[in-house]
Amino acid sequence: MRRLLLSGAAAAVISVASAGSAAAETQVQLDGRLSPVIREVPRQPPSMTLRMTARFIGDGPGFQPPILDHSVIRFPYGSRLNNRLFPHCDPALINRRGPDVCPRGSLIGRGYANVFADTERQRLTARMFNGRDGKSIVFYFHGTNPARVDVAFAAPLRRLRGGMWNYVLNVPVPEALQVVAGIPIYVREFVSTVGATRRVDGRRRGFIEAWSCPPGGQAPVQGDFDFLESAPVGVRSWIRCG
Repeated sequence: MRRLLLSGAAAAVISVASAGSAAAETQVQLDGRLSPVIREVPRQPPSMTLRMTARFIGDGPGFQPPILDHSVIRFPYGSRLNNRLFPHCDPALINRRGPDVCPRGSLIGRGYANVFADTERQRLTARMFNGRDGKSIVFYFHGTNPARVDVAFAAPLRRLRGGMWNYVLNVPVPEALQVVAGIPIYVREFVSTVGATRRVDGRRRGFIEAWSCPPGGQAPVQGDFDFLESAPVGVRSWIRCG
């Protein structure tokens, strides 16, 4: 992978995209932050932590967005994923026996989703696991009130060859996260933090590593989002260092 994360002198500005008619708009805000800052070229690439935030704003009550159906996130060059160095977990196994069945070291991140369960606000917790052969990220969501949620699914992860994007993550939202016991689920915000480490051959390795992340550095990120009964939305934004 390329060693240098694209840098920019100006502060990153969150991109906002709108879709649909003037009477029914959906807005998406996408933002990323990679840390820590790397001020000098290291002898070995250090472990990094990536925090991603996606916010969805609709025209429903309380700016309720439509139901999310599918997301595609394209990540830039500048860092590498050591997914093949980490154990994996099977979403089917989680759905049968719970997330604690996953092998030690397979957990790569955590997060949360702020949602509307119909008209009630609810927070779902999220865990992210390495998928089989490093070819997917396994998401596990949990919530109890008012909607009882316990669902795991795999989001295919692919490394690209050529072009401006290095990795692409496809996140199909399962029906069990769209409607729960007759309660529609509208995602307002999803925040994830990925940054696991483990010792391999006597050396501490990160799930994410980078050679460069200078102060003020930034690189583009692309998100495409499909909704039920609403037009798709595409947004271009930035992953910033620090």
